[in-house]
Amino acid sequence: MDQQESTEAARARFAAKLREVEDDLAMLRGARERMVAAGVVAQRQLDETTGTLISRTSEDGTATVVCNGLGKVQRVTLDETVYNKLGEQEVCDAVKQARQLARETARRHHATSGSGHAARR
Repeated sequence: MDQQESTEAARARFAAKLREVEDDLAMLRGARERMVAAGVVAQRQLDETTGTLISRTSEDGTATVVCNGLGKVQRVTLDETVYNKLGEQEVCDAVKQARQLARETARRHHATSGSGHAARR
């Protein structure tokens, strides 16, 4: 009889442990589903934001910078006619100015589009 009681007690412990594991698995499945759903939303917002292109030109017309919606530079274009008349520092200043204008516009656009956080540098 002791052997049978011992076996039943072991089965009861095993069944309790099995229920705990099943509960943990159910909790993890729920967490995974929530994470996948959040990932889909985040990817959609990223696609919408990075798909937006903002173009700004320096005041002197030398440089045009195109940024995505996060403020990441995608393209820099220089006006050949003006470029050939300027020194290196003036060209750099024009690019920096156009980049700053494009990034500021991208940040404002990103902040007002409901995507959440302002774009980082």
